[in-house]
Amino acid sequence: METAVNIGATCGLIPIAALQQSDHFMQESNKGMIVNSAIRYLTDAINPQIVFEKLTNLKQGTEKMSTDESTLVVDGASFAAAFDSHRELFANVALQFSQVIFCRMAPLQKAQVVRLIKLTKTGKNARVCAVGDGGNDVAMIQDAHVGIGILGREGRQAARAADFAIPQFQHLQKAILVHGVWYYYRLSAMVAHIVYRGVVVVLPNFFYGFETAFSGQNILDPGFMAVYNILFTSQPIVFYAVLEQQKSSDELLQDFSTYKKYRGNTLLNLKVLSWYIFLICWQSLLLNYFPRLVLSGLFAEFDYGMHSHLINFLMVTIMLIKVITNAVHVNWILPTTLICSFAAYLAYSVLTSQLFKFPFAGTIFSSPAVWFALILTIVLSIVPDLVVGGFRRLDYLRQRNNGKYTL
Repeated sequence: METAVNIGATCGLIPIAALQQSDHFMQESNKGMIVNSAIRYLTDAINPQIVFEKLTNLKQGTEKMSTDESTLVVDGASFAAAFDSHRELFANVALQFSQVIFCRMAPLQKAQVVRLIKLTKTGKNARVCAVGDGGNDVAMIQDAHVGIGILGREGRQAARAADFAIPQFQHLQKAILVHGVWYYYRLSAMVAHIVYRGVVVVLPNFFYGFETAFSGQNILDPGFMAVYNILFTSQPIVFYAVLEQQKSSDELLQDFSTYKKYRGNTLLNLKVLSWYIFLICWQSLLLNYFPRLVLSGLFAEFDYGMHSHLINFLMVTIMLIKVITNAVHVNWILPTTLICSFAAYLAYSVLTSQLFKFPFAGTIFSSPAVWFALILTIVLSIVPDLVVGGFRRLDYLRQRNNGKYTL
């Protein structure tokens, strides 16, 4: 028990000042008494009734002390009794402390600790990360949402069973605070863009169905729909998701507010998805009706083919613009993929125009009125994104000037 407390103090989990009361408090805690200390104990309690009494005393004690630097020390025997008979109460009490130190634990009990936090009502929204370096940590690592194995002298069993492996414990901070934040931000951005890309190509056909009595006629070229995801929009999204860095590693290591904010899934919640659905509907309505409204009176030959071609052009252009406007960390790779994707669309348009004798340049893109309608449609489509993104960036700069690095 003393070894566990000393290791906790060495790691910085327990304040040094709290060790002065540690020995006296451990004796009083075993008697069921509450004294003023930042370290609380749940030890030598095998009987369920005794465990219940100690947990009740601990719960009452946490209401009278600051939990910023509070520590609970639990041994294996007491945890076994609490896990079997008073699981929910133990989870309630344990989560009131800023850190909990378990000692004399069997490998199965380590996994039970993870399972307890995952399954109880108190920790149902928690995401558990387990870190271990030996074979006795494998069960715990596999039960956690995220398992991290350390390649150490105890072998590679933990690293092989884990989701991620690090060579030394000191790399854990950067793995979580930097790469964890980057990974979540990139994954969220990729999911949001893929949902946006997939739905925006469907809604124009849906809106066009009201004009054709849902006869099955599509406003979009079937060939365009077949290669839209593969050739025109996939590469920028992939490279954007792989290379994006909302903040540098130094900023993330200096301030933890971004990590704390993202723990609440702030980038993939219902509010964010609702915003994307609104953008999809707004842009789909503009694509389907605005160019026709502007150009139908100027071109006597404005027909189904011309309308379809304009929607194809606008859909690809707006999607690529959306990627570059949302990017924070822009290097030469992302603009290159955008140019290549747009060039692939132009090549496809020229090829299909030649094959099907469609007047690609002669009638459509040689007219200033067409370009005016296209540019105006693009501007109206991205205005909501630019306004919201601009306010976020202004708020970010304001917070940064005050020494904070939050959105």
